[in-house]
Amino acid sequence: MREININNFEEKLYFEKLENGLLVYLVPLKNKKNFYVSFGTKYGNYNSKFKVNDKTYEMPSGIAHFLEHKLFEKEKENPFDFYAKSGTDVNAGTSIFYTNYYFTGNNNYNENLKYLLKFVTNLEITEKDVEKEKGIILEEARMVSDNPNRLLYDKTRENAFFKDPYKYKVIGEKEEIKSITKKDLEICFNAFYRPDNMFIIAVGNINKDETIKIIKEELKDFKNDNKKIEKLYYEEDDEVFIPYEEIKLKTETTRLSLNYKVNKNILGMDEYKREIYLGMMLTLVLGSTSLAKEKLQEKNLCTEISTNLLSSHSHYLIGVTAVTENQDKLINELRRIFKNIKISKKDFERIKKVWVANEIKSIDNISATSSDILTDLIDLGEYKNDKIKDIQDLSYEELTNLIKKIDFENLEKTNKLEIVVISKKN
Repeated sequence: MREININNFEEKLYFEKLENGLLVYLVPLKNKKNFYVSFGTKYGNYNSKFKVNDKTYEMPSGIAHFLEHKLFEKEKENPFDFYAKSGTDVNAGTSIFYTNYYFTGNNNYNENLKYLLKFVTNLEITEKDVEKEKGIILEEARMVSDNPNRLLYDKTRENAFFKDPYKYKVIGEKEEIKSITKKDLEICFNAFYRPDNMFIIAVGNINKDETIKIIKEELKDFKNDNKKIEKLYYEEDDEVFIPYEEIKLKTETTRLSLNYKVNKNILGMDEYKREIYLGMMLTLVLGSTSLAKEKLQEKNLCTEISTNLLSSHSHYLIGVTAVTENQDKLINELRRIFKNIKISKKDFERIKKVWVANEIKSIDNISATSSDILTDLIDLGEYKNDKIKDIQDLSYEELTNLIKKIDFENLEKTNKLEIVVISKKN
């Protein structure tokens, strides 16, 4: 295993790429009693279109989430029952770009790990099970659609994009959920639940040598077949699909989302550094301690506001989500703020110090460390182990040049601004 220093702290990350292509990241933390272990695949709702050898597949939206559900069904003992015996929490989550299965606890580590490796790599389904699951997922989708925050998030993506899979709900659309078949699930499982597309992350009270030994032994027969898998992407338009939509709902407050759609190619620089700068820009302009947020609340234009930075394969959505009783005035004020962004060098240096302090704190948080590794792996293809130095090396000039390239005023003129409002039904 390769030893990697984390931000020049005492803590080390141990990395190994196994012969079958599986990526293993281990972070032993001596002062912790708990552990957090995840086994995931770089396969999410985004990967609906792909090729197996020379055959192209376009799968229904929601199939990655459906597959996650089915992996929890076992003929003998299901994962929830197994982990409950040792007081260990187990769960899973499907996102746009990945599906992750994990457990967290403080005892029975070796057996818990062995079980995780078995249950994620074995799919047990029947036609009857698949049909039964459709009803369960459709009910889950119905419940989610009644949540104003979730509806706003889903509509924000749906209205921004034309073809990009980022526009679709991870849980899936009603008719597409109904269309999923046992064969579809098996095709996706075989294409993406293979070692060269998967990863294991273990953080906390673990023994690195024992862990890698168990992984190699339990997965000795887990191999890639000779099929060539290629993830395919849609060509996306630079304009937004629907510039404005207001939805009336039974809700106590009005929520809105205002976002600019930005083609990544116009911004230059590598994605890692670019996203740090964009996050910094949003934090300084409309973050929790920003002057603009304070003024918006003083004017009673919003009671809550948070920034958005959503990233598809080719575009960003940059903007905010807010709760308001005065939507028109707030929208106009937000547009003015984005078109007149000015960041001082003093504020830039201040936020760098804050972010460095946050990095120092995060290493002591097991789930945060695991999440950090996972995010880097999915977004960048590798773990960035020296984020403190990366933050310290940021340049004020690079940030200001990036803001100029975005040109929010021009984005608004060229149909690249979208607004979604969830307002109170009278």
